[in-house]
Amino acid sequence: MENRRNTLMCIATAPNRWHIMEKYCFNENFRVNRDKLDLCVVFNGYDVDSMRNTLDLAPEHLVVRENYGMDQAAFDYCVKTFKDYETYILVHDDHWFVDANWFDYLHQVLYGNDVDVLGNLVTPGWINKPETYDVVADVLGFSHFDPRNFPCFMQGQSGIYKKKAIDCLRANGGVPHGRTNTRDVASICERLHSFILLSNGIKFAQIPPGYEKYMRHREHVFDPNLMVQA
Repeated sequence: MENRRNTLMCIATAPNRWHIMEKYCFNENFRVNRDKLDLCVVFNGYDVDSMRNTLDLAPEHLVVRENYGMDQAAFDYCVKTFKDYETYILVHDDHWFVDANWFDYLHQVLYGNDVDVLGNLVTPGWINKPETYDVVADVLGFSHFDPRNFPCFMQGQSGIYKKKAIDCLRANGGVPHGRTNTRDVASICERLHSFILLSNGIKFAQIPPGYEKYMRHREHVFDPNLMVQA
């Protein structure tokens, strides 16, 4: 299908999560901006009700894939398959934006500054490093990435990316993910994703006005020591 717009929003989800998508990602703030973007929904697995309800939003791209690799595998499929957009927004089905102007606001910040990616940044890059990090990084071919060398990583890979950043991911194997649905592996791949970009000169910035102040993850309240303030 030919791109109708310059921005692709990719939502990674799984079966039986329509109620989560409707409450968070597909809330009223999303719906008032629906005509400004192409929508890609990637399901890791098939569910009749979730598919039926998602079709009401008329996604330009609707993908059902094998249920492995968690949301990272869904993002990987998206960025490798849909290559011609200028801007990509990657979110999980339980991310949402706090006001209706989010689409224009994020683009204004992204393209009005010397930055390639906006997200919620956890700092420093080695905080809460999973015990199995070294083993998983080695298996995936990233043993050379020492978290102590990185200032931050992006929470859940979720944020808004210029094409330059997505092209960088593609050139380096795509979005890292495991062949399992193990949360520890996903947590490590979350870090590796950011480290690939940072090591190739991709510039990150926190979405103003601060960590989880604009793009929220469910109702979570995080330790302020993890915040990178704008």
